[in-house]
Amino acid sequence: SKTHYIPPITGDGGGNGPAIQRIYISTPSAGIVNYTIRNGGEFGTVYDTGTVSNTDSEEIELSGSWGEVFVEQDEVETVLDKGFVITADDEIYVSYRFVSDNSYQAGALVSKGFSALGTRFRAGMLQNYSTNHIGFISVMASENNTTIDFELPGSVQTTKGKSDHSITLEKFQSYIIANKGDTNSLIGSLITSDKPIVVNTGALGSFANTSGQDYGIDQIVGSTIVGSEYIFIKGSDYEDIENVLIIADQDNTEIYLNDDGTGAVYTTLNAGEYVNIKNEFNADGNLYVKAGNVDHKLFAYQGTRK
Repeated sequence: SKTHYIPPITGDGGGNGPAIQRIYISTPSAGIVNYTIRNGGEFGTVYDTGTVSNTDSEEIELSGSWGEVFVEQDEVETVLDKGFVITADDEIYVSYRFVSDNSYQAGALVSKGFSALGTRFRAGMLQNYSTNHIGFISVMASENNTTIDFELPGSVQTTKGKSDHSITLEKFQSYIIANKGDTNSLIGSLITSDKPIVVNTGALGSFANTSGQDYGIDQIVGSTIVGSEYIFIKGSDYEDIENVLIIADQDNTEIYLNDDGTGAVYTTLNAGEYVNIKNEFNADGNLYVKAGNVDHKLFAYQGTRK
């Protein structure tokens, strides 16, 4: 895309806070492509400019601390002029990567560009099994006077004690909610808006019931783009990590595994409900997941390593 949006993220403090942070920009274009990185907020200032080509990508070093993208927990549930908006005169790829201060954790997200813009999303993330595990949802508005609604699952509340609520943002402003107290955190939360927004979701957490953790973050796409069938490929980690999180967006969504939808139903989910699929990869290390109705959208996330 020619425009990319990087809403800010958050995480745990102490040694799990940010250290090395970089933005990577590349392009399929053989010619010189000019790019501009601006700070979030309606009147975002220019942070950096440069050029890339398909033989010369760019690596932009960010401050090695809390700042433009990685924000502290006390900044959640406040309107933020943070994150980045990156524009170019031809199509570019953009990713953000970081390493924690203690060097034990790391994370990365790939910007979805124009495809990231949507008005309906379901959040997925790693789970909270430790007091320092934290899940979050961050949003950035693409137009002025954008109203965004957060519908949280069950009795889940944010770190500042909110349940379902709304926020209004101006163009390129951002807002983050987070949860530390619930094992399933904000999984299945519904995010809707009256104008196109961009959503990052993730956690410092784990799919395994252990105090061990890592950062898992992603920029997701809206309900008009997500599919109803997926093929997952297993990595090299153990089964508690190598699992698939499926979130339904409609009631009575039937889930089938590794067949054409004519066999036994694996499970049936209502809107916002989810299933963590473990130990179901076939001998070739593949897992086919399909909704019984092609109109039933599945928000899908995979835990994997290496």
